[in-house]
Amino acid sequence: MTPEPSGITGSQAQSYEPELFGHSFEGELERLRIQVELSWKVEHRRLAAIGISNGQCLLEAGCGPGFFTQRLAAWLPNSPIIGLDPNPEMLRVARKTSQRHGLNGRIALIQASAAATGLRSHTFDVAISRYLFQHLQDPVAAAVEIRRVLRPGGIHVVTDIDDGLWGLVEPKYPEFEVWHHLRANAQGSRGGNRFRGRRLGRILREAGYRSVELDVFAYHSDDLGIDAFAAQLDPNQFIPLLDKGLLTLTEYIRARALYQTFLQSSESFLLSVGFIAFGENPE
Repeated sequence: MTPEPSGITGSQAQSYEPELFGHSFEGELERLRIQVELSWKVEHRRLAAIGISNGQCLLEAGCGPGFFTQRLAAWLPNSPIIGLDPNPEMLRVARKTSQRHGLNGRIALIQASAAATGLRSHTFDVAISRYLFQHLQDPVAAAVEIRRVLRPGGIHVVTDIDDGLWGLVEPKYPEFEVWHHLRANAQGSRGGNRFRGRRLGRILREAGYRSVELDVFAYHSDDLGIDAFAAQLDPNQFIPLLDKGLLTLTEYIRARALYQTFLQSSESFLLSVGFIAFGENPE
């Protein structure tokens, strides 16, 4: 049976706003959908190796539009899943996604933050926080709250990025490094941190988890095709910088030209790196 929340107790400020990661809400949904498709095979292997299995009760903190939730439900058909997200529009999409795939009976979607879940203590076998911690002003507080709702021995898996080791690209365009640095600074000004991947293990230890491990995983265009990464590379992600005067129109036009050149080159290669950390609730 899916556990019921005991009440929502506030929210936590975070840097994520869908329109700031794309030129439109719909464009951001497409980017998130493709992001799941790109890395699911690798993430699935890692989750299975950690010990996640069918029948466990799962919490997904920061579930967004539910694309990853859907993958979890298909993989674990006997596992009840609760997805949390503070954004009502994202939850609206997640509910439609869940309904479309006939998963309403197995997935409960609740508007809440990771730092104030409103859920009963010692309820879940597994919690997954995927690309959430980079957006939180206080990720330790979220990790502590999630540890509270895990059963003794329950596992919290945290996946995120780190712009210091985001991946490899050929050919390399220095301009894109400058523009991505600007985007990282903009996210930092809203309370986020795009260099959080390296600290995921420390965050879990500070939050009281035991047997903490930190590792990396990768996926690349030789396996998936360069076109599969088009949405992740699209210069429309820089439009918010253009709107704020941090990027000039000339620079944006240059970005679009380089984007097309990269996608059309037979020599282009891209490898993306993600960070994954996990730890057990000792209590």
